[in-house]
Amino acid sequence: MAVEETTIKYGEESARQIIRRWKLGVRAGANSSMGHVDHKPRRAIILIHGGAWRDPNNTCNDFQGFVNTWAGITDYDGLVAYSIDYKLSSEVGGTYPSVVLDVFKALEIIHEDFLAINGTDDVEYTLCGHSVGCTFITQIMEYEKYVGANQRPAIMDHIRKCVFLEGIYCIRELNDEYPEYAFFIEEQFGNMQVALAECNSVGNSVQAISVRELYRKLNEIVIVHSTEDELLSLRQPQMFHTWLVDVCAVDQSTLRTHYAAYGRHNDVYENAAVAVLI
Repeated sequence: MAVEETTIKYGEESARQIIRRWKLGVRAGANSSMGHVDHKPRRAIILIHGGAWRDPNNTCNDFQGFVNTWAGITDYDGLVAYSIDYKLSSEVGGTYPSVVLDVFKALEIIHEDFLAINGTDDVEYTLCGHSVGCTFITQIMEYEKYVGANQRPAIMDHIRKCVFLEGIYCIRELNDEYPEYAFFIEEQFGNMQVALAECNSVGNSVQAISVRELYRKLNEIVIVHSTEDELLSLRQPQMFHTWLVDVCAVDQSTLRTHYAAYGRHNDVYENAAVAVLI
């Protein structure tokens, strides 16, 4: 299947303020199980890479392997995939909360671009993050904290599914289990106190009604974690699952968990089986 690749800029402050877009070819008149017809795809996946907010080796190209896998599957004809890059914690504006606002800028550009491709506003998105890419998704779900309750991003009404790969969800739990990771947490947030108070609300027993509703409105939440991950144990995904059920009251029928041997931490975003699972 032919793949068209485009780079879209969403800022001028850093070379990393880009979005990689892949359009998987559609045969005119084809009607696949994904619901795509005549080059007007209805569904797109938005990918956010990890790398502890700081690793220059992690970029929007991390998910090229996923795209290659999808390109070999007929049912994915017409799929559009976007991968967001962002400033690192070593760069000006690459720390909290500026980098989160950058991701919101990228989402706005993506939504405008996909509406132009589709030609209508009848579109749906899957958000997929790896490692701190999952942290970004939890922050997107708490959009009111960053853009205000009266500035709801238009894309929020079109997010139907979230996929979490090898995620960091709760800084408090992470610091308790891996105190040696404090250096990159503090690099991103300034200090541990800010990280614990501001990163997100995951792990808290009290959650804003609007956030709970966003998680409950999702058609599907997929949590993937490799049993061979050398950097994160199952403690993070297990506590996140518990929090979704106990605090957000997410219907367990919409929750899927996959704990299996998908390779080491950074192998997962290249694993063809995970690409198909998504």
